[in-house]
Amino acid sequence: MNFAWLMVAVCTAMVAMAFGAIGTVAVFLEPLAAEFGWPRADVSAAYSVATVATGLGGIAMGYIADRMPVRRVALLGALVPGLAFVFLSALQTTRELYVLYALMGLAGIGAIMAPLNSLASLWLARNPGLAIGIVSAGGAVGQGLVPYFARTVIVSEGWRQAYLTLGLLFIAVMLPLALLLRDAPPRAFGIQAGNSIAQSRVKLLALLSLAAALCCVCMGTPLVHVVTLGSDRGLAGGDAAGLLAVLMIGGMAGRILFGRLADRVGHGITRRLAFYRPLDRLAPPLQANDAEAGLAHQFGDARKLDIKGDEREEIGASLAGGK
Repeated sequence: MNFAWLMVAVCTAMVAMAFGAIGTVAVFLEPLAAEFGWPRADVSAAYSVATVATGLGGIAMGYIADRMPVRRVALLGALVPGLAFVFLSALQTTRELYVLYALMGLAGIGAIMAPLNSLASLWLARNPGLAIGIVSAGGAVGQGLVPYFARTVIVSEGWRQAYLTLGLLFIAVMLPLALLLRDAPPRAFGIQAGNSIAQSRVKLLALLSLAAALCCVCMGTPLVHVVTLGSDRGLAGGDAAGLLAVLMIGGMAGRILFGRLADRVGHGITRRLAFYRPLDRLAPPLQANDAEAGLAHQFGDARKLDIKGDEREEIGASLAGGK
């Protein structure tokens, strides 16, 4: 069990850095627009490019991770963001900006996000919702802290040095973490998936994909402009980046909370809480990120499939990671 928690911790740290990498667009938006005269819309489009590439890369890398040791896939994801940052330090055109952020998403973050969420849920097969919640919380932490750190370097050293510093830091930290990863031990499957269960799995996977897409649209679109908004309103560089950090701290707490709640009470109640309208006014960061973590346990709902005990756990782990 202790080794399982170590694996969850490594997955969380790598996901934090991966999500932080894609979030750096928020703090580089203003200096890039100022230096090259590019419209802010053109610079922020790099975030859209990166997120679409991450989605496509996640599908491809998840498929590959099912067929080889996950460490090999994670090593690619550990190397690509750092190299992309190093090349971004010599940026001259928007084409280079889009290509490098696309590569960062496709072969970098895509190789981290899906495989490591799956791996964590397999190591904590009895609490997959908690595992996914913790790893997803790491993503929230990274989206707050990495851009904050980048903003600090931009203010003191300039944006080119900030990109170079991020690149070297990512390579130095993420490669050793990736080398620590190990596949979860195989678990014996005691059931045969019939047609009704297989159809339910396809339906649930489609619903989860839709939920994740809608969640990220509502969450990701404002995030990339939060720091610039703070600067426009007169906040200093560090304070403007702090807005993003505060939002993501709320997201971190919510992801863990809803993940644990999903393990305890099932996805139905968790989903209703996550989408409860008054939460929009009470704590939007808690809600916007966390419908996904709550819905992540939907695959294991024994009430819909009339499955109990260990059978539920096996189906849940299978749907989470395809292992």
